Amino acid sequence: MGGEFLPGDGRKGAGNLPSATSVDGRVRATLRKEEILRGKKNFAQVFSSGLKFSSLPVVCIVRAGNPLAGRGLQGISGKVDTHQFIRVAFVVRRSVKRAIDRNRIKRLLREAYRRNKDLLSHPAAESGTFRNLIFLYSPGPSHSVRDLTYEQIDACMKKILRSVKGGT
Repeated sequence: MGGEFLPGDGRKGAGNLPSATSVDGRVRATLRKEEILRGKKNFAQVFSSGLKFSSLPVVCIVRAGNPLAGRGLQGISGKVDTHQFIRVAFVVRRSVKRAIDRNRIKRLLREAYRRNKDLLSHPAAESGTFRNLIFLYSPGPSHSVRDLTYEQIDACMKKILRSVKGGT
């Protein structure tokens, strides 16, 4: 596709480290395990007190919070990784009846975020707080799930990430 990737330091999850660069020097855009928002309490906090940004049919709910106690913010290289200050989750409402359609939409959302996450600035890295984001797909009457394309989701994701960057 773009070029061969040089192997990292041989450890799993070395995707955003400088050692995992391609031949032309670009850093691989990955979505690592540490970047995923997990836990009922975290979801409840984001849903209850988060700011909403939308580009229908995708809505992003954002909440700034404190890092979890006991969780290290250092990557494999030992340096603080700014992407670990932003945690994300992807939710598709049950109004999308078929699980295969919900899973496809989540894959499209993850891919669009993974490719565009560098649009977000990282002011949270300086202040030491997390920014939790939940991307919620909620179909309207004019949005057919089966006709949904990556390009549509990508355009919505770019618009939302620019809004989040300017709004928080």
